[in-house]
Amino acid sequence: MTATTAKPIGTTKVFTIRSVLWRSFTLLSSRTGIFLALAFLSLLPGAVFRAYGFNRKGLAFALISLFTGLLVQGSGVCAAFRIMTGDATVSFREAVSKSITRLLPLLGTVFLALLGVALSLFLSCAACAAFFAVFDVTLGLDAFATVLKPLSAVFLATPGLILLCIWSLFVPCCVVERLGPVQSLSRSAQLTKGYRVQIFAIAFLYILLSQIAVSLAVGLATAFFPLPANPFLLSSVFLLVHLLPQAYAPIVFATTYYDLRTVKEGVSPEHLETSFD
Repeated sequence: MTATTAKPIGTTKVFTIRSVLWRSFTLLSSRTGIFLALAFLSLLPGAVFRAYGFNRKGLAFALISLFTGLLVQGSGVCAAFRIMTGDATVSFREAVSKSITRLLPLLGTVFLALLGVALSLFLSCAACAAFFAVFDVTLGLDAFATVLKPLSAVFLATPGLILLCIWSLFVPCCVVERLGPVQSLSRSAQLTKGYRVQIFAIAFLYILLSQIAVSLAVGLATAFFPLPANPFLLSSVFLLVHLLPQAYAPIVFATTYYDLRTVKEGVSPEHLETSFD
């Protein structure tokens, strides 16, 4: 591992939402360049497809976005984790190289996670269909069933959201601990146990704050300058307003992973550092 030039970011005895979000922001501000560069790489396919008018709903865009998204998430987690354990010299190239070596396991883990979420959605749909069949046919409560049907969307989404919280740390588990797909999901489930409500709140707040930041940026921009009709300039505006939220995401994952390991396992920053060699 490269020589460290800074003290580790420190450990925490209690896992809190405020600590994760604030320390992630502090980390972003300490090495803004590397995380903005990674965010740029992640957003580039969307900007290119938008600029040239390519189909952004097709398979090609989905695959390119998946590869670049995983590459950037792994790189961002790698860079953030190295900085938190005291290595202030980590570079863009080093983080990306580390992520590339874990790209295939990351793809396998995503496939298994999507399969699990899809299965949960299928079972939820089957349960909803059976439930409303009882109301409509057996009990004849058509009006009551009509009232309940809008709530079925919440029921359908709940199992998938729970699984996403359980498996939310698969990227740092796969990249930092160099685990395979099944082991990464299992390790994430182990680390998140007992803290999944907080993790859901962190994800909710991240999405909310990101949307507010993007909306404010677009609002301020359009207040002084009309949105350009040129698709290349419009794509550039899209890319710029999403840079900071995109750069922040992998840091939040890395900080959550770092804090849960120190809280649940009592692992020191020095031991965390050696686990990444």
